[in-house]
Amino acid sequence: MIRFYITFVLVLLACMGDVKTYKVKNSLTIPFAILGGAINILDHGTKGLVDSVLGILLPIVILFILFVLRMLGAGDIKLFAAIGSILGIKMVFNVMIYSFIAGGIIAFLLILLRKNGLKRIRHFLLYMKLCLFSRYLLPYEDFEKKDDGKFKFTIAILMGLLTTLFLHLYTPHSLNILNEIL
Repeated sequence: MIRFYITFVLVLLACMGDVKTYKVKNSLTIPFAILGGAINILDHGTKGLVDSVLGILLPIVILFILFVLRMLGAGDIKLFAAIGSILGIKMVFNVMIYSFIAGGIIAFLLILLRKNGLKRIRHFLLYMKLCLFSRYLLPYEDFEKKDDGKFKFTIAILMGLLTTLFLHLYTPHSLNILNEIL
């Protein structure tokens, strides 16, 4: 249970820092990642160390392409890695899945509020056309206005974490996505 509290504090601090400074700082994620590794080693020895290391590597490997395309910031990936160090590979995978679901809902609501759905679709089609004609995966940026389609993804990560923790505590087996796969 202590892992959940530690992770909640980490993500809450990261979310507050991101909203204030537009960054998730290494000075936050690295100590929590080390703490997560230490707790897992103390609780489970070598198995805990392996789970922490895999929990760090999974987000980096899976989300790297989103970073290259500028769809996700490095701070968000480091935050997922720190979460993985604390909660392990299975839980961080669930947090990632539910965070992206929350992010999709937030993006949809922002499109409705901003009333720019057609503009976003045109931008995406232009992006796909540029990638097709250039034969390269280009960074996904808004060519007119930098902030038009963006939001702080740490908010979605907080929502994904809360969803994962709720489901883990109240429905431990039925909605654990990675357990269904493995």
